[in-house]
Amino acid sequence: MALLLESAKCNTSHGDRLSSNDKKRVARDIASTDPECKWTESALAKKLGVTRQTVNTWITDIRARQKTNRNSIIIRLSRLGWTQEKIAETTGLSQNRVSEIIGNAKICNIDNLLNQGRDMKYIAGHYNMELALAWALRLEGKTDQERFKELGWGLRTWDQWNFNECDERFGDDWPGRIPAQLIAHTLFYFTKPGDLVLDPTRPPRLSETLNVADCH
Repeated sequence: MALLLESAKCNTSHGDRLSSNDKKRVARDIASTDPECKWTESALAKKLGVTRQTVNTWITDIRARQKTNRNSIIIRLSRLGWTQEKIAETTGLSQNRVSEIIGNAKICNIDNLLNQGRDMKYIAGHYNMELALAWALRLEGKTDQERFKELGWGLRTWDQWNFNECDERFGDDWPGRIPAQLIAHTLFYFTKPGDLVLDPTRPPRLSETLNVADCH
């Protein structure tokens, strides 16, 4: 990136002069490969010989997606059981900033988009997050019965269940995958909020023990 910018800087004053579109392409290429924003708008503007406002106009959509993606990763790690201290260390942000992002998880105003007729796949893409995380935010604060209704599953009051296929909204596609509906029904009928559940069928992970209150 440094070499690309240096060559662009040279071509702003002599040689094969860069057009405005050339500079825009360079700015966007660098921003796309710089999710940590090491190159600020001011630094890019200085190298490209344009104003900071111009660079901001060129790359604002890229920076917005990167910020949203970073925030969704932080929210997901928090829900997987990572401490804020560990998340801050991993992402390079301050613990206060991590805490603020987690506390403002509802910034994803899902209800407004739903009222506009958007579906959950669109909303997940809009916020650059996994579909499962978007659903987790949508279902937060609802009762168990409300969550089953939102998901379109329906509670089955018997203790033997047959589900034809896995719900794509939950879990990755991998050998041995089972329907999320089965897990949800098992937790609902055979555990109490606050119980701990151990899943011994998966390789050890940070989230090996799950708080059932969060699953309900």
